[in-house]
Amino acid sequence: MSGAQMSMREWLEAAETSAQELVTTALGYEKFEVIGRLTEVPLKKIGAYIPLVGDGETAKMEIGILSDPEGCQALSRSLLGMADTEPVTTADVADAIGEMANILAGSIKRLVADRVSSPQIGLPFFFDGMVHFKEPLATAVSNSLWGTVNVLLVVLQRGESGGQKQ
Repeated sequence: MSGAQMSMREWLEAAETSAQELVTTALGYEKFEVIGRLTEVPLKKIGAYIPLVGDGETAKMEIGILSDPEGCQALSRSLLGMADTEPVTTADVADAIGEMANILAGSIKRLVADRVSSPQIGLPFFFDGMVHFKEPLATAVSNSLWGTVNVLLVVLQRGESGGQKQ
């Protein structure tokens, strides 16, 4: 099965499964809970996207981890083994959220390897504000709790099937 034949729901479920692993291992939180699904990516979030490409680029995905600034700081402290009250720099947040996106994409790659030929992970990019993509995108968003932090897991699909929200 090619990545283009995987539904957005299947991609999002792979992201949720991977996020649960990330949350309970690398971040050390006991709780991961999906609390809902959204049809749009909310504005005014910060986070990181990472490309995941497979099947000769027929599966052109962007996987995102988004939260508010305080949420990203809390997640970063957890990944970096810092105390809850310890200050964290913007550079540390960018590095930590980018690394979480990389870990997440690696786990998704492992989960879809039997359905997507030669999945490849790109480099994560951190953002603070809106991200604009030039081509139409299919969008799937999972609203979740990572410990007590509200996080949006976002799957964007570029290409022919883009432009439809599923």
